[in-house]
Amino acid sequence: MAGFQREELMGAINRFDVVSFDVFDTLIKRDVRRPTDVFSLVVPYAGLDRVVDAQAFALGRIQAEVAARRDAGVREVTLQDIYDRLEGVDAQLLLRLQEAEEEVETLVCQPSPDLFPVYEDCRRQGKTIVVLSDMYLSQNTIARILEKSGYTGYERLYVSSQAQGSKSGGTLYGHVARDLGVLPEQIIHVGNDWKSDVRNAKRSGFHGVGVPTQIRQFSRTGRAKRISPDSQLAFGVVSSFLNNRISPQWSQDYRFGYQFLGPLLYGFAQWLHQMVSVEGMDALLFLSREGQLIQKAYNKLQGPEDPLCQQYLLASRRSLGVPMLTRFSSLEEMLAHHGLSEQDDMQTIRMHLGLSHCGSTERADRRDCLKDGTLEEEVRRNAARQYQNASGYLRTVCRACKDRKVAVVDLGWNGSILHALQTIGDDGLGARTFRGYYLGLLPGMAPEFSISDHGRGFLFGSRDESNTQHVVMSSIALLELLFAADHGSVVGYSGPDQGFQPLLEEHELRHQQRRTIAQIQQGAMGFVEEFAAFNRFRLTLGPEVGFAWMGDALENPKRDLLALFDGWEAKDGAMIPLMPTQSFWQPVHFWEALRQSGWRSGYIKKNAPGLQALYLPFYRLFRRVRFRRGRNAFSRLGGSRTGQHRAAHREDSQHE
Repeated sequence: MAGFQREELMGAINRFDVVSFDVFDTLIKRDVRRPTDVFSLVVPYAGLDRVVDAQAFALGRIQAEVAARRDAGVREVTLQDIYDRLEGVDAQLLLRLQEAEEEVETLVCQPSPDLFPVYEDCRRQGKTIVVLSDMYLSQNTIARILEKSGYTGYERLYVSSQAQGSKSGGTLYGHVARDLGVLPEQIIHVGNDWKSDVRNAKRSGFHGVGVPTQIRQFSRTGRAKRISPDSQLAFGVVSSFLNNRISPQWSQDYRFGYQFLGPLLYGFAQWLHQMVSVEGMDALLFLSREGQLIQKAYNKLQGPEDPLCQQYLLASRRSLGVPMLTRFSSLEEMLAHHGLSEQDDMQTIRMHLGLSHCGSTERADRRDCLKDGTLEEEVRRNAARQYQNASGYLRTVCRACKDRKVAVVDLGWNGSILHALQTIGDDGLGARTFRGYYLGLLPGMAPEFSISDHGRGFLFGSRDESNTQHVVMSSIALLELLFAADHGSVVGYSGPDQGFQPLLEEHELRHQQRRTIAQIQQGAMGFVEEFAAFNRFRLTLGPEVGFAWMGDALENPKRDLLALFDGWEAKDGAMIPLMPTQSFWQPVHFWEALRQSGWRSGYIKKNAPGLQALYLPFYRLFRRVRFRRGRNAFSRLGGSRTGQHRAAHREDSQHE
């Protein structure tokens, strides 16, 4: 059976009353890429990292099994035979490690999503089921693995380490037939190994049927070859974990969240916990809106016992950026800070300076308004009022921050809100330190504010230049949508008479789009919860592993993902289309639309014919696209968009 077809397999099984199943890689799948990867998990699981080198143990464990099998000849070895040949480890530690290996084997084993329904069909039909395994583990251990995985109702379990014979030697099959009291030709055996499960079964008179070892390929990623040796173990575990759990019955939204956003969210939350612990932070401020999902993941990993004080802070670049205008000495500085000039229309200028629309946008009126000081006076009055309101809100919400080292958590990218907190926060908050922790960092907004001195990035820092940074820069709008909270953006704060309450605008996404994001985030949290319960080996999902699947999706999206986000827009001062529609055969318009798109890899793949099936390094194409300073839609939006534009422009200058 070259591929796996459940109906075809059941058609073969239905001709027999007695069914024999192989265990590992047939009924049972492991959450590791290679069986020997289990050995690398034993030491951390046993908590012996400080006294036993995990990788040295894994290598010694492999060598000990080779030696045990050489000495045993045709006889199957036991786990005790193997550990008797392990050298260089104290006897008491060996006993703990042997027990830990059996427990790890049980933990990493999962029912095969493809073969479990076949097994259940056989059980419902009342067939006699037996289970066979060539394995050094004891029969009791394998019985526990089967029970934990939901396999019940089988007649007998035969394990080569304790039975009379093995599948690989071809002697176990005859023993099974004699023990059951049936003729060999009355039994069908199902397994993944061609020699042991198919050829030897047929030679013994059984009807042998092979199934692929790897039936599912849900977790494949083009970034597998880029994973460094130090991250290979964690990558293999996550890859197998995904492969063994993703269900074809899941919705596309939930599966995208589980497979792509889930590992990234878990890795970020795990890194955040490690960093705030190492750097001695006392409190956590999760910034709206992306911080809402990050806080959920962080709390799921840490549990209720986490001692750090937490607060979800309703703030935005606009709500804290307008108060920050009080620090500028002239209107020209205010405009330059937002990437604006006198050539922009008055509506755009007023919007970015926190003012309502004034009506007239005629050039003469605009120039008079800019030159006679009336606009600057209006901006300063409004900024002073907003400064008072923002300070009142921060003092109300952040009382617990007093005399603490505060970790400010956000998605990224320039640290503009962190800068505002440090500036406004000096007026009464009393925090000893504000330090930012982000998914990624780009160079800071203000010349006097260096984000590299005040923040940390999980995927990349403000001084890094990497493939990951380029991919993220070309997809910031989509990433922010995936992390978006279930409420609108904060536009400001009410005055003291209303208790300094945050003022929220309506959510920019349509109802169905909000449902899609909610499903994606549920899938991501599903992965976080399940992997957190599974990860008793303390595996670290670093940037390489955490971003492997999301990076693949952002840089080289498939058709179903393009269809999912087609027609979407992101709001950051103005509405930005993720993937505008523009013919590839109109180069000038095509490249202009590329500059305006919020997800550039998606835009290219959507509009360029024939590229959907190709795997191309699109981020390198972006580095060769010239972004006109000040004219890109991203350049006027402040915060993440401005940082993205400036970084992109610097790269373009280097390649001209």
